[in-house]
Amino acid sequence: MAERQTRILPVQRLNKPLAHNKTIAQWWTEEKTTNTPEVAAVLEAAEALRTSDIPVGFPTET
Repeated sequence: MAERQTRILPVQRLNKPLAHNKTIAQWWTEEKTTNTPEVAAVLEAAEALRTSDIPVGFPTET
């Protein structure tokens, strides 16, 4: 089995906060069109979750 390597993709924050009149799905659909590095990192993590057994973590600061 190939050795796994940990990768850390920096995500500062996504661009806009969720507006009160939008669903999270509507907000994310718009956010994806920005093509920022943050969006790319989230999409890459989502793809790994869907298609592999690679663990993905989303650490948060509180």
